[in-house]
Order: sequence, then C-alpha cells, then structure tokens
Amino acid sequence: MCKISSFQSIKVEGEGKVLREPAKTSYKPNDVVRLTAVPDEDWVFSEWQGGLSGTDETGSIVMTKDLTVTAFFETGVGKVRGYVSDGRGGPAVKGAVVKWPENEPVITDDEGMFVLLVPAEQIGDIIVERPDGGKTRVQDVKLASGEVWTIDIPTRRSFNPNASEEPPFIELDILPGSTLAGEVDLRIDVYGEHDIYDVYVYIGGEQYQPWDGRGREKLDLTIDTTEFPDGQTYIKVLAYDLNENTTMYIAPVTIQNGVVGDPAVPGPVTWARVTAETYGENVRFYSQPGLPIIVQENQLHTSSIGLQAVPIDSMLTVVLEWEGAEDANGHKVYRSFDGVRFTKIAAIPASYSEMVDFSPQLTPGKKTFYKVVPYNSAGEGQGMVVDVTPLPPMEVYLSQPYNGRTNVALDLTFQWKLRNKDEFPEGTNFEYLLRVYDAVFTQITVDDYSKYYTEEAQLPFPLIPGHVYSWDIAYSKAEVCTQESNWESRARSLGGVQLGETNTGSRNGEFIFTTTTNLEP
Repeated sequence: MCKISSFQSIKVEGEGKVLREPAKTSYKPNDVVRLTAVPDEDWVFSEWQGGLSGTDETGSIVMTKDLTVTAFFETGVGKVRGYVSDGRGGPAVKGAVVKWPENEPVITDDEGMFVLLVPAEQIGDIIVERPDGGKTRVQDVKLASGEVWTIDIPTRRSFNPNASEEPPFIELDILPGSTLAGEVDLRIDVYGEHDIYDVYVYIGGEQYQPWDGRGREKLDLTIDTTEFPDGQTYIKVLAYDLNENTTMYIAPVTIQNGVVGDPAVPGPVTWARVTAETYGENVRFYSQPGLPIIVQENQLHTSSIGLQAVPIDSMLTVVLEWEGAEDANGHKVYRSFDGVRFTKIAAIPASYSEMVDFSPQLTPGKKTFYKVVPYNSAGEGQGMVVDVTPLPPMEVYLSQPYNGRTNVALDLTFQWKLRNKDEFPEGTNFEYLLRVYDAVFTQITVDDYSKYYTEEAQLPFPLIPGHVYSWDIAYSKAEVCTQESNWESRARSLGGVQLGETNTGSRNGEFIFTTTTNLEP
C-alpha cells in the first residue's frame, strides 16, 4: 500500500497567496505539484523556504513525504529579475556580481540569472561586473513598490583590463513617465572616461532597426510616434565605450496619439516564415547590424518564463517574417513556449514585416511559437501562428588525417565526426565545406569541396608528394525545414565562414599533415 503525502502547511509571510496545481488535499508518491506565489498589490515575492527553495514565483515539488513550504512576500521594494549575457544573444555569464547601492550584491547563477530587490521609489544604478573583467551599468533605475522588471543585460569583456572599467553615463532629454505624440525630437548625450564606440536607441523595440550613433557622443533624432500603437512603452539607449564598458538606460513613456477612423479591422495575415539560427560561436553582437531588432516589449513588466542559457561559445536568434495584412496599421507579435499562453513581445509598424528575437528565453530544443496579429484603430484582424524548434550548435571534430601525421597517401580520404549528431531530429540535412590549404605557400587554398550528409571526402585530384598541407571543415550547416502553402519553418545550425569568418566549422581544427614521398603503387 503506497504512502499518501500532503502539505502539512503552506505558510505565507507578508501579503500574498500560494496556488497549487493540482489543488488536492493529498498526493500519491512522486506526484508533481506546481506552486505559484501570487503577491498582493504593492508587494513582491522574495523567496521560498522549507520544502521548496529559490526566488522564482513558480516551482515544482515531487511529493515523497509530508512537506511544509513558506512563501515570503515583501513590500516597499521592487524586483529586478535579470539575465546577464556575453554580448547580444550570447551565452550566459556565470558568476557576475550584481550591485545596487547599499544592498548586498547578488551573483548570477549557471544560467546568468539573478534576482535583486531594490528600495521602492529610489533612483539608483545597477552595476554588473563580469568575473573576467568588464562592467555594465543599468542607469537610473526606479521601481514602484511591487513593480517587477525582467531585463536582458548585455556585457562585454574589457578590451584593456588595465584601463578604467567605469561604464559611461547617458543623458536623455525625455523624462521617464512622459506622454509622447506626433513627431518627437530626442537629444542623447553619452560621456565617460573613454571615447564612445557606439550608441543604439530603441523605441519599445518596435522599429525596423535601432537608430545607430557609431562614434558619436551626442545624438539628435526625430521619431514619429504615430508609427507605433498607443499605450505604455519605453525608450531605451544602449551605449558602449572603446573599452567595451556598457550602459543601458530605460525610460518608460506613454504614446498617446488617439488615432481613430479605420472603418473595419484589417484583413488576415496570409503568409509567415520563422527561422531559428544557432551559431557555433558567440559573435558578441553589440546589436544586430543590418537586421530588424526587437527588444521584448514585455521586458519591463513580466516575470521570467523558464529562462535558459544559450550554450557556451554559441549564439541563437530567431528571424520572423510575414506578409503584411491589408488595411493594417501594424502587426503585434506574441511568443509562447506551450502554444497556449502567448505573451506580447512587440508591435511593428506596417512599413516593416520582419523582426529578430534574441531573447535569453530561446534555447536549442525548446519549441517556440510566434503569433502575428494585424491591428488598426478598429481592432485586430486574424493572426497566424508559426513555430520552430532551434537546433543545437554543431560539434564537428576532425579525425583523419590527424594533426601532425606524416607519410599521408596522395589520394587520402578526409574524415570528420559530428559528435552530437544524436541531438538533431530525424530528417536533418547536413552540409560540410572541406578546405585544404598549401601550408608551404602561406595557406593558399588548394581546394574547397562541399560534401553533403556524409562525414568523409576525397579530393578530385592527388596531392603533391612530400608536401605540407593543412585542412579543416571551414563551414558546417544543419537544417530542418517544414513548408506549407502559407507558412514555413526553418531551423539552422551554422558554423564557419558564412558568419563573418568565425572559423568554427570544426571545434579542433585546423590539422597539418605531410604527404608521402613513396610513389610506388
């Protein structure tokens, strides 16, 4: 007879409640119970104690015995839940120190996550210090009691660790909480101990690409707020100096143009395509040059939903494209990880029909759904849902001829191995580019030879006797495609020359070898 387990008590310290799913009085052994802490207005959840630990509002318990759980809530504070990444869309930075004035610092976990409670209605800077050098400032943060921010904080390793790591400061002539309408002039000043390398300006993430002020300490620009939907949003400025120190400034604003007059809701979205791209190297983008950028609209006001780190030495983005709906003023984009609960992440003006998502919530093997919904002043039209499951980075290792081998046959067979091939779904197409160099004459390319599916290849001609060569898989790609009449889903894993000469077609190359001098058959 199996033992029945129960919660001896679920205690609440502060003002809030705890929801159980499933909500029963007793549970069988190994039943999984999901607990969710829900704070009252002006309160925030701080932590679990007892049978459950951690700072996430939601947690799961496997019932093996009677348990007591306590949920702690606090008032007079706001909460910042952050993810610290190595560049935009890059892997997690573990062990970063996150500071708020006069508070005990917190440390990012294995997934780059931290939770920081800050005094309500106080203005202060969050300082993030990487364990390998480099700082990011989140400037002039101010939260109301019970307010929660969830933010992605990019960091970069210092270019010169002996130079100052003090991040720059940003001045914006729009006050937080302002209401904007029509054309608005912005003036941005960035200053610090180093010259400024680049400045990016985002309006709620809803622009085709950010305004870019490379090498400029003063940036003047005009935005047309009628291109964006009415409601709460934010202006975000992201600045880097020449020592890679970073500052982020976020000013919540409200757009209020009161646009009316559309006679009917827009037509449906008739076509969409989603493409997940996993790169075998962290490119450490400052932003996404030449691509549409979306900084998640829910960034300031939602709790995390299963944030997971991108693998070390890799990067992951999702590109969403669609055909604009008829009579639409723009398109709202929603994201979900279960196909049921969608969260709005962006609103795109009608003049653009694509976006790039590099949220830290994206991770290989995690199915992600996107919904594109057209809107105008009369309401929303029929949207379209597409989904994609990102692929893992390719772990390609060179095999034969091994590094340093001599007396190699002139008509040799090159061999390599995709070590994590079992992580890719059935039906994945693979492509490799074999590149052989003449190592004597400064790596002149002897031949490029594309080989599909298999992990070995021969050149179409013999090599020179007694000569030194090197070889590598200069480019590798895995791809899975699904296509219907009105939508397409693609997942790619890329390494090597296609992305800025990142040279990550293989993990252990390149290899050098010497051919035989024995010409006897």
